[in-house]
Amino acid sequence: MNLRNISLITTFLYIAIMGIGMYVMHYVFGYSYGQPEMVYVISFFEVGMTALSLYIAKRYFGWKLVGFGKFRLNELWWFLPYLLFVGAILFVFQEDFVKSVDDLSSKQWGLLASVTFCTFLVGFSEELVFRGIILKGFLEKHGVFFSMLMSAVLFSLLHSVNVFGGMPFIVMLVQLIMTFLLGMVFAPLAIKLNNITPLILFHFIWDMLLFSSPIIGSSATGIAGFILFLHIAVGIPIWISLRK
Repeated sequence: MNLRNISLITTFLYIAIMGIGMYVMHYVFGYSYGQPEMVYVISFFEVGMTALSLYIAKRYFGWKLVGFGKFRLNELWWFLPYLLFVGAILFVFQEDFVKSVDDLSSKQWGLLASVTFCTFLVGFSEELVFRGIILKGFLEKHGVFFSMLMSAVLFSLLHSVNVFGGMPFIVMLVQLIMTFLLGMVFAPLAIKLNNITPLILFHFIWDMLLFSSPIIGSSATGIAGFILFLHIAVGIPIWISLRK
């Protein structure tokens, strides 16, 4: 079986597990997507999804091929806008955290730890699957632009299962657009950098901040909407540069 077909099977298994997790989280345990407490359930499914992605990466691709090759430091400036953006949100978050730290209950500390654990698995496994396994799997049989497009489309499709977690359909459609745009930037970034580690770290920190902010009452995510303009500002030039 070729790498493209292996990557497609892996992706649909990954999405199916996430869909089941969302359904169980919402309809069995009563949590809704967006509640920090959802990680109490989703974490168990994320462990399985991470194990799946690690097995496929090691068994069929190898670490260098799947996104852990020699880091191209001279291309890191493409990623700089995302570093500055998440750094600004982290700055606001840490200020709010310092103000509330003395008032946090043991339950809130436990929830923060669970969110951190779960979002790390999300950032690692999603980048490994969509900017590693899928992207490199399609590059075996297809050109770079089609491969990047499929990486973005399938990454967006993953988030459609959030509707099973109680997300309103319209909100889910908006999320599909946003995640597609993210995929259209992160796929070429993975190729430019030859390493997905920065993408994993950004993905992890971004999700961690989104789900942790409500726990401490932080306003850090108030500027999160500006990420749309960031995707456009970075995405258009990086695609043009690859065409050249």
